[in-house]
Amino acid sequence: MDTISGGDVFNGKMNVYWQFVYGLYPARRLMWQNREAAGTWNADAYLALATGRQNYLPERVFNQDYWYKYLRPYEKSGDTTYISMLEGGRKNHQREGFVRNNLTYMASQYTGTYCTSDSITVRAYTPAVSADMTPEQAAIITRSIEAVPPNPVVKVMLYNKGYVVVEVASVMKRIKAEKGVYYTVDFSESSSAMNDTVINIHGASNVRAIGDMSSLYIKFCNFSKASKLRSLQIGSAVQGYTNLGLESVGFESNPMLEELYIQNCPNSATTLDLSGCQALRHLDVRGSGFTGISFATGGLIEEALLCSPASLNIRNLKYLDDDHLSLESYDNLTTLRFEETPNIDALAMVEAATALSRVRIVGIDWTVYNTSVLNRLLTVKGLDESDHNTDMSVITGTAYISSSVRIREIEAY
Repeated sequence: MDTISGGDVFNGKMNVYWQFVYGLYPARRLMWQNREAAGTWNADAYLALATGRQNYLPERVFNQDYWYKYLRPYEKSGDTTYISMLEGGRKNHQREGFVRNNLTYMASQYTGTYCTSDSITVRAYTPAVSADMTPEQAAIITRSIEAVPPNPVVKVMLYNKGYVVVEVASVMKRIKAEKGVYYTVDFSESSSAMNDTVINIHGASNVRAIGDMSSLYIKFCNFSKASKLRSLQIGSAVQGYTNLGLESVGFESNPMLEELYIQNCPNSATTLDLSGCQALRHLDVRGSGFTGISFATGGLIEEALLCSPASLNIRNLKYLDDDHLSLESYDNLTTLRFEETPNIDALAMVEAATALSRVRIVGIDWTVYNTSVLNRLLTVKGLDESDHNTDMSVITGTAYISSSVRIREIEAY
């Protein structure tokens, strides 16, 4: 039961009838799930019904209602109290917000399908030294366990109030939660040692942030349904930490994600596709093994601390500059797509990446002493607008050459 300053919010909680109803949670949960299966709680169906009924009324009726409730008090007495409530849209926005948020809350309270089918999935394990490991691998694991001891705990913050629902190895835990506050789910009693254990954080679309997950030593994770996720830490920058198990990280549409940290996961040999993370501002993947990194076109990224990828996709990133973009090494970089990012020195990147084999650079404004860089770019392949291979590199813009240039070089360019 909710309390404020030590007192009960509902002063009738000891009422016999209330205690009877409150104690019937299993029955209420069963009723909710039964009616959910019948389509009773379908938000889309209800909103369509309400809007259809509302459309019988002419716009003039709503305009009169707006005036009477919100503008009239100001016109009559200068009272501005109600003007902020004048949202227009025939109350459609308010209704949709209430209905969908209420459905999210109730589904998390009764663990309905709407909640349990909307999940973040993680596979966690406890690293341990085994006989088939090399001495080097054993030393890495030993150091990592000492730096960040395995700990079967998840911290979750919700975007709107509801219930934090976490399922670990078929054991479900629920915690009533306010928005904007971290809640700790400890499942050490049921799963003290993670052994490729599946962790489902249900109600993913209402999750705002997840605390440091490095102690879970994640092997696989998918956050594609966490549409309101803002902050996430999978790896760790703690000295000695290494997660040899991480193989796959899934993002799809996370338009509110602002901070992402996946450090020291050297076996994550996949492409990190962040094209659906337009709001991402800070990324740190140093020490990890991602083979490709793709940012959202026109994204808000301000700091990118990268590993040594083989491919890099940077397009229209006007908030990123040379001081806040770093690669641990350019040695592996073979594919570069760079377009309209004025604060990054593309020429310096090309000169540092000696293994480039596919290049698309749009909007250059270079000053070079000689033609060596341009001649080198003539020998590599390129990419078209759809990332398909082209026989020659694609370079657009202006290059100023301060030394002499051969006629045949100009013709080749």
